Parts: sequence; C-alpha cells; structure tokens
Amino acid sequence: MLLPDVLAEDLVVVFCGSDVGDPSAKAEAFYAGRNNKFWSTLFRTHLTSHLLRPAQYALVLAHDIGLMDLVRQRSGMDAELSDDDYDIPGFKRKIAENRPSIVAFNGKETARHVLGRKSVTYGRQDGTIANAAVYVLPSTSKEAHRYWNERFWLELSDEVRRIRRGWK
Repeated sequence: MLLPDVLAEDLVVVFCGSDVGDPSAKAEAFYAGRNNKFWSTLFRTHLTSHLLRPAQYALVLAHDIGLMDLVRQRSGMDAELSDDDYDIPGFKRKIAENRPSIVAFNGKETARHVLGRKSVTYGRQDGTIANAAVYVLPSTSKEAHRYWNERFWLELSDEVRRIRRGWK
C-alpha cells in the first residue's frame, strides 16, 4: 500500500521519508508505527498547533506542511531497498512544481540518495532543491531511536516560524 503524496503549492515545509513502513501500510497513514515519533515531534516542536494522529495525516496541509515518500514502487525497511527503488527524478519534479520553502528529510538515508552523497550530516544543508532549503533530520522511526536528537527538529521549527511570520 503506497500512500498518496500530501502536497500543495507554496507550502512552508515538505517532509520526505524513504517509504511506507509495514505499520503505515496497514493503517493507510503516514508514520503510523506505534513507536514512531513523527506526530509527537511535530507537536512538541510547534510545527503543528495540536497533536495529530496518523489517520489525520492530510490535515498537515492546514499547517503549511506536506508529506511524501521517495520510494514509490514498494514498501519495506531501508536496508531492503536498492538504489533503483528511489524515484529521485519524480521527487525533484514534484518539489519544483509545488515550490515549498523547505524540504526536510526524515532520516539520512533518503537525503543521501537525493543529494547524491555517500554520507550526510544532520541540520541545514548547503544548496537547495528547486530553490527549497534542505534539512536532514534524525529519523523518527523506532529503528533509529538511538540516533535521536530533537535539536535539529527545533532548528527546523525556528526557520519555519521565521517563514510563517514573513508571510503575515
């Protein structure tokens, strides 16, 4: 079960994950794993005004947030994916068409593929994707909890707030 992208033109930030994990595929909702920190992190870092449940994922648009996955052919663990599974041209086309201010990768692996680097660091990256600033964030997945550092999510949240203030 692949989930539809949640996109609109001129969003503040679009979060990009690698693919739909098994819990999300079963629930037909982004970041639905029981121990996934995505929704609670959005709320704690004030990217959303209230805690959303995975089934409410489409409501992120009301917060100027989009969601998408880079792997469109199948779901599974990152380690099970090959380079051919990543739809980088399709991703870049969608970003160019929708013009978000920021692209934020939920985890290093997806960012590494898109940016064409052997390794990436967390935080804001040099360069842009279709004029969007690029952030690499610690993955909210249960499998990546040992790498968790909310500091990078807070840095992103600060920039999102600056952009939102500029729009008003």
